Amino acid sequence: VRTAFLFFAAYAFPVWLAQVMAHNAVPLAWRGLGLALAAPIYIAFGLAARRVRSEYTWPLYSMGYALTAIGAMVAFDNVLIAIYVLTLDAVVYAASAYIFRQSFWLYLSNTLVPIIVLLTLHYNDALTAPWVSGVFTGLAFLYFFIGQWFNRSKHPERNEVQSKDAASVRPFALPFHSIGYVLSAVAMAIASNDKILAIEVYSAGVAL
Repeated sequence: VRTAFLFFAAYAFPVWLAQVMAHNAVPLAWRGLGLALAAPIYIAFGLAARRVRSEYTWPLYSMGYALTAIGAMVAFDNVLIAIYVLTLDAVVYAASAYIFRQSFWLYLSNTLVPIIVLLTLHYNDALTAPWVSGVFTGLAFLYFFIGQWFNRSKHPERNEVQSKDAASVRPFALPFHSIGYVLSAVAMAIASNDKILAIEVYSAGVAL
């Protein structure tokens, strides 16, 4: 019963916050930023509630992560604010991967980074094939090296099975490797229309 009431309270507060911002004529994009800023606060309260009773975390976690998506959708009315909100979301997802020890969140954060880059290039009127393909290739290499760092780092649980799965990819490395390779393929596809650029990007892809 307490958990049910906590669901009502957790889900009602963002509605109240949105109504207050609307009443004060806050621009739509800034409302999205306000909702997004509430997301890590909800998650922090969920972590605190976990020490009291595990059931209390579900209302707070669910609303917190829902606000990351809702805030981003509302904030797209302004490109610059959307960049800030998506950056905040990427940090929240990366922190969630560290806190909960789940690699799923890294897929979300690593996917948001190229989107943030595209929006930043668009905001600065630099959304051209050389910029996009170059940045995506750079991100592909960066993701690869970060993935290798995770893959080679020592984990307590791998001591007993190190000889059996020495060639396997660690769970936290896989989100970096997989998305990095996808970015390299996208970079090559974008660069295909320019002969010189294609040679450069394809060479980098071959090296990767």
